[in-house]
Amino acid sequence: MRCFWAEVINYKQRSLFALFSRFLVLITLWLICFTSAQAIANELIDDEPIILELHLARRVLNEAVLVYPREGTLLVPLGELSRSLKLAIDVDPGAGVAEGWFVREDQTFTLDLTRNEVIVNGDMSTLLGSDYLQEFDDIYINKTLIEKWFPIDLDLKLSDLTLYVNSRTPLPLEQQIEREKRARNLSNNSTNQATYPLIEGEYQWLSFPLMDITLDTYLDSENRLDTDYSVFASGDLAKLTSELYLAGSISEGSITSSRWSLGRRHPEDTGILGTTEFQIGDVFTPSIEHLSSSSEGRGVYLANTDLSSATEFDRTTLRGPLTTGWEVELYVNNQLISMQTANDRNDGLYEFSDVNLLFGRNEIKLVFYGPEGQQQEQVDVIYIGSEQLSPGKWSYQVGMNQADVPVIDLTNVDQYSDPNGQVHFSTRLEYGVSQNLTMNLGYVSLYDQDDRLRQNMFSIGATGGFWGLYNQVNWLIDNDQNNGLDWQLQTRLLSTNINLKHLEFWGLDTQDLPRDVYEYARQSEVRLDDSFGPLGLSLTVGREELEQKTDSDYAKDQYSVEQRTSLSTSYFQTSNTLNYDLYYSRESQFSGDVALTKRLFDWTFRTSVDYDLEPESNITSYSVDASWRSPNGYSVGIDTSYDTENESTDYGFRVSKRYKNIDFGIEANGDDEGDYDVHLSMGFSVGYVDKTNHLYVRSDTLATTGGVEVRAFNDSNGNGIFDSSEQLLSDIAFNNGKATESGVLLMTDLSTTESKNIYIDDQKMQDPYLYPTIEGLSALGRPGIIQTFDYPFIATGEVDGDAYLFKNGEFQPIAGAKIQLVDQKGRVISERTSEYDGFFFMDKVPLGDYRLRVDPEQVQRLNLKPIPEHQITLQNSGDFVGPIRIELVVSN
Repeated sequence: MRCFWAEVINYKQRSLFALFSRFLVLITLWLICFTSAQAIANELIDDEPIILELHLARRVLNEAVLVYPREGTLLVPLGELSRSLKLAIDVDPGAGVAEGWFVREDQTFTLDLTRNEVIVNGDMSTLLGSDYLQEFDDIYINKTLIEKWFPIDLDLKLSDLTLYVNSRTPLPLEQQIEREKRARNLSNNSTNQATYPLIEGEYQWLSFPLMDITLDTYLDSENRLDTDYSVFASGDLAKLTSELYLAGSISEGSITSSRWSLGRRHPEDTGILGTTEFQIGDVFTPSIEHLSSSSEGRGVYLANTDLSSATEFDRTTLRGPLTTGWEVELYVNNQLISMQTANDRNDGLYEFSDVNLLFGRNEIKLVFYGPEGQQQEQVDVIYIGSEQLSPGKWSYQVGMNQADVPVIDLTNVDQYSDPNGQVHFSTRLEYGVSQNLTMNLGYVSLYDQDDRLRQNMFSIGATGGFWGLYNQVNWLIDNDQNNGLDWQLQTRLLSTNINLKHLEFWGLDTQDLPRDVYEYARQSEVRLDDSFGPLGLSLTVGREELEQKTDSDYAKDQYSVEQRTSLSTSYFQTSNTLNYDLYYSRESQFSGDVALTKRLFDWTFRTSVDYDLEPESNITSYSVDASWRSPNGYSVGIDTSYDTENESTDYGFRVSKRYKNIDFGIEANGDDEGDYDVHLSMGFSVGYVDKTNHLYVRSDTLATTGGVEVRAFNDSNGNGIFDSSEQLLSDIAFNNGKATESGVLLMTDLSTTESKNIYIDDQKMQDPYLYPTIEGLSALGRPGIIQTFDYPFIATGEVDGDAYLFKNGEFQPIAGAKIQLVDQKGRVISERTSEYDGFFFMDKVPLGDYRLRVDPEQVQRLNLKPIPEHQITLQNSGDFVGPIRIELVVSN
């Protein structure tokens, strides 16, 4: 049966005519294989060929290897075995010679059948006539000799027609498999960038902006009727990316929030001063650990750092657009860490500050939920401890802004009297000293918010990775010569991540840890993280000690303990966090929260409970949310929450419908005191592509990451460019599960930091004779731009036939003949080698006129008579030519 199915595989793409013409041959082969299998189940019949599968451990090396039984053993093909096992041995069956080496270059091998001798590692021996069989396609050698010459054992399993290779020394193929395994492990510690050519559109002086728009009309229990709006627009301006966010009230004609920036962002190079990120307008300054947090305001920001790296030693800050009505959940290594809504900041952004990261690989997932039931995911990877700057390489972050003052000043901040209007400057420089050592320098200049004096603070330190320990030491100093010392260490012991921190302050005041009464501070922290399959455990213990300025003998300390347990399976996710704090006053508080998410059919259930254990045990609040989402775009949600401190209960109900071009939603909220509000909301995105003259109105967001417009077309002239006379192709499926409509597919699920592969899903191709001329492409998301890429296809046909050799007075099927298809310019566009029964098959042949021939070099080398060429013409998609008979005759 194995032989039958192997043959079927060879025929599966053949036309019905070809399958019918060879049906009797298939039946004959099946009978031969079945008879052979029954025969060898009892005994090996000399010189009757058997087809076996060749295995190395669990890997199938070849599905159809021809062997010959002889005198109770096997004759196996030396050439095929060498190719399958990656042995550097060339076999010439016609000349009866083989030469090369195996495993190592000093282990040489020479075989010469004209003299019946073999030389292995310098030792010569003589072959008997029964030890080999010289055929047209290969030289077949006694299995016992193969095991003697090479460090392998060949084990024949008659029951399943399989020949197993067991190595006594690691073979080249096994070494390659091990290298690939190591490469996969390394790829888990590096950014998983796409492998196809990256397409990037040029920046324009002015482009039609992409816009994400939300409208929310609401009525509340006080009879207030209003409509709020938000617009996030992005596009090219002056060959840079411009982003504008506006939010306000239509009824009142006001703008309550605005933000604007101009710049570029690219994981390799923006093309401006070698930076990976450049921005002017409303920008954020870099945060310098223990000296200052990041501030927002009008200014400028430059950086050439890796966009996927942590912003600090073991922490990172995540920030991005979040329009009105949306919320976002943060998951780190599949654990739910935090959630934010657009109302938390009211400036069109989300921000997760100081997100703790573990030693090694950290998977960061952001899940966005829209007001009309939309759901989108963004996944990035950040590595800790595995990357240092290369020796001699610099990296920098420089930011300066007028803190809390926007470019479009709608807040009426008095920048000359309010310290928030003063200039905030911060920079961080890093230099790679060696592969394991990186030096860093930080500088901050800002105004103290209490005495309104400018502070200048410095940080100088080093980061190094040695013996699996990832360390950072920083010395801190301000303009009054006050000092601080920060030391951190991360490592892994078995499966446990260990993070140690210690901080000493000698009179140093910072934004992070201001000290009004105390001139000396000491902080220590130990954090342990581990996972046991889907179960994750985290424990953090911290201690802080303060010394009073007026009394050096007076000292106080406080302790904090946090323990998180999380469990994530395909059925549900849950986490429980316990917090214990022992304050300076020796009062203590013990509290916790538990969250559970469960998916059941089309329903998602979320519940959370906050509780206290000390000083009193009670539940402080709880919430329950149930949502249902149907495949046709409908979404329904019900939620309730209770606050025991205020003894109030809130209720909510929402229903939405997502169409292709717009989302609609209705939401009602109320409490047990009679207050309520009802919202009617809608959201949509607008974009225009001038290259294809397409205007898009979509329900999914466009402005945040932009998109890629893929045009699939029949490249009839073969130039790879879509011409107006060529036909666009519909229902071409891509790897994201979507297909072209009217020849075009818009992809919006892109990342701005990691390129995404885009390629054809072969399993869903409607026309088996239509093939793409490229393997695929990769694209980066770029806010404000929908890039257009042409994906060319060609129509093809098939050619098949049989090769015969005149032998013993008759033409017999022959394997190993090289058959070539040559175009009108003399180029070989397809080459196939005839199989053991002489059959050859050429698929994916572009339409056109060709000549079918035998490889001239093989004709000359085997001293064959000239062979007439066959003229082949394929005019229409799916055309089939064959079977063509090729007759080979050896010259006398």
